[in-house]
Amino acid sequence: MYKKIKDWLTWKWLATYCFVDKLLTLRNKSTFKYFAYGSNLSLKRMQSCTPSASFYCHGYLRGWRLDWSKRSSDGSAKCTITCTDLLDDYVYGVIYEIPRKEKHKLIMAEGVGYGYKEEEIDVFSQYGTFGTYVTLTYVATEDYIDRRLRPYPWHKAHVIRGATEMGLPRKYINEVLYKVPCQEDLDKQRVKREEAIQE
Repeated sequence: MYKKIKDWLTWKWLATYCFVDKLLTLRNKSTFKYFAYGSNLSLKRMQSCTPSASFYCHGYLRGWRLDWSKRSSDGSAKCTITCTDLLDDYVYGVIYEIPRKEKHKLIMAEGVGYGYKEEEIDVFSQYGTFGTYVTLTYVATEDYIDRRLRPYPWHKAHVIRGATEMGLPRKYINEVLYKVPCQEDLDKQRVKREEAIQE
């Protein structure tokens, strides 16, 4: 009798495990993980282009550096990340989970084909979770790199606000983000429009 109960419980546990595993597999196929490191750090800004995006966890890269060197059509520099393989270099960000049906919206917002390309990278999880996650992110293509340019103050503010809102390490915000030099945006209407987004 005891053996029958034990066998039944074992079967029940296996059946439940297989069912949950199948659900997770289906979910993973219907969504993807995206690593945000720049102006898309903010959940509100992220959801403005992919409405169903949800926060998954904080993440970071080792051996990568945050650069403000992607040439933009507005004459300034935007964010990208560069692989250096140096352990002292790191980039903090946010991993979002996004339905695959909304991926085209992210691609359009990121400017793929206009200076950005998609890359698959392994991101370390942070704050109590372990391991790495395979994520998609977008980095500048070589022909759009111009290290003479600087970001506009409003763009830098977008990144800092997102990093603060999402709880990235204060040391990273102070030592990496705040210290980036800027160039003045002479388009006052654009400045006004972009600063209004931050209110």
